[in-house]
Amino acid sequence: MKELRDSSRVVLADRANGNGSTQLTTDAMSTSVFGRLRAPGLEVTGRDLNTFSTPVRGHLTVVESGKDIPFYIARLFYIYGATTDCERGGHAHHATWQSFIAISGSFTLELTDGFLRSTYLLEEPTRVINVPPMIWARLFDFSQDAVCLVLASSLYDSEDYIREWTDYLDLVRQGRSVSD
Repeated sequence: MKELRDSSRVVLADRANGNGSTQLTTDAMSTSVFGRLRAPGLEVTGRDLNTFSTPVRGHLTVVESGKDIPFYIARLFYIYGATTDCERGGHAHHATWQSFIAISGSFTLELTDGFLRSTYLLEEPTRVINVPPMIWARLFDFSQDAVCLVLASSLYDSEDYIREWTDYLDLVRQGRSVSD
């Protein structure tokens, strides 16, 4: 798998202390940071997408299930028109994988496994961040022209969502896996 380079930068990674405060550590655009956040047996990955460009015909970027995206796509949705002070996400999934792409503009994607937190600036339409189940995700700091494409491994199911932070932390501390 071709790993993510340069853009969709890792802005910071921090370890949450038991008291809720954080201790910052920078991982300046390191591809190894993607493997740090993990759900039981799964990890966050990022990669460059194959893009074909010519001056006259523009750019064509390809996203393939099972290759660029580590799951088969059952649903896709996109977010646009979000204001700079808007926050989206703020939840985790029991079983659904999600992949995030900045089709236009930029936004920040913050991910945590309940212990380690990583923040990514997504600003290139040729980059993807793949997020496994049991990773808490929130999106914020949308540019005026931001369009966020999200690919999901399952159809919408409200029972798959973990919407309360304290419930999520309880599940993480219990070592819940996606198969539980």
